[in-house]
Amino acid sequence: LAFSSFLLQCFLGAVWLAQCNEIKDKELPQYLALTPRKKRPYDNWLEGVPRFLAGLVFQPRAHCLGALVEPAVAAVADRKQKVLTRYLKRLKLGTLRAGRLLELLHCAHETQQPGIWEHVAHQLPGHLSFLGTRLTPPDVYVLGRALETASQDFSLDLRQTGVEPSGLGNLVGLSCVTSFRASLSDTMALWESLQQQGEAQLLQAAEEKFTIEPFKAKSPKDVEDLDRLVQTQRLRNPSEDAAKDLPAIRDLKKLEFALGPILGPQAFPTLAKILPAFSSLQHLDLDSLSENKIGDKGVSKLSATFPQLKALETLNLSQNNITDVGACKLAEALPALAKSLLRLSLYNNCICDKGAKSLAQVLPDMVSLRVMDVQFNKFTAAGAQQLASSLQKCPQVETLAMWTPTIPFGVQEHLQQLDARISLR
Repeated sequence: LAFSSFLLQCFLGAVWLAQCNEIKDKELPQYLALTPRKKRPYDNWLEGVPRFLAGLVFQPRAHCLGALVEPAVAAVADRKQKVLTRYLKRLKLGTLRAGRLLELLHCAHETQQPGIWEHVAHQLPGHLSFLGTRLTPPDVYVLGRALETASQDFSLDLRQTGVEPSGLGNLVGLSCVTSFRASLSDTMALWESLQQQGEAQLLQAAEEKFTIEPFKAKSPKDVEDLDRLVQTQRLRNPSEDAAKDLPAIRDLKKLEFALGPILGPQAFPTLAKILPAFSSLQHLDLDSLSENKIGDKGVSKLSATFPQLKALETLNLSQNNITDVGACKLAEALPALAKSLLRLSLYNNCICDKGAKSLAQVLPDMVSLRVMDVQFNKFTAAGAQQLASSLQKCPQVETLAMWTPTIPFGVQEHLQQLDARISLR
């Protein structure tokens, strides 16, 4: 027989598994497909079967299987109930991927056994990431119930889940959820909806719990959404009172920009415009293995933000097509970061002797700097000697990495012998 209804197929399959003698009791947990198997791909089993199976096996006999089959067959279901109970309680939630974790919650919920449900809920880790896993309304409902049952605090990562605004609001509104991540567009849509509905208390919770730490911009839309977030704050806090800043902006410490050599130069001006809003920023990575190539114009725009980035400790400008023009502009602005900057990377750019000289001149002013990387640039022995001479005035610097093919090997070896802090690796 063929059934057009997918759910009916799942239900009948679960009924057969719950009452048949052909499946050994010890094999039954494999059909829940909660843990990966090497010998047989049970992950391809009908999607709804595990939930139906858990519900049928644990239903009271008088209301479910007991009314459908003979007493002897019902006894088989009793044995299977013990097997599934043991299996569900032995599962280690920390080893399950997000999709299987959700399926486990559904199965535990369908059993309607307080012992199983509470055991599973209390094992939930404090940080739950569903990144890239579809969250349907039933998923949101079961997840919300599990979080409430667990009696502990949680942080949730709900990015790329397709969660509906109402579902997102339900999860965020739980007192046990202390922080969450979701896409910027989804989160701001939720804020707007709550504001229109007059849900002031839930809106406040959604704003206070939202975090973007750490943030990695991988597309122009990411930068546009971040710009929109900053503009939202400026509209709500025109007086620029730091106490009223959105926590997501105020607490951001690491920001990566990875758009590549084509989109990077186009999107960076927008990012540079909003950088001053992130007053707690400690790590700014403009390389991320993407060669953004923001160029001298990008460095000029970035340098103008330094006076507002008072907490910046790491600045990565590697592989950005920076020439002497950009290096000189950067050197002029670096003293604004003198008390905070610990690491500066200009690896694999186009800096020649003039740029190296400018960096050498500012180096003694960088009283907090510990590591500087100028490897794979284009300065010659003259630029290298100026940097090495300046290093002598900087006892706080631990490493100066400056190997580059344009410096004769003998000169590099000599400079390293004069100061062991010069790295040629």
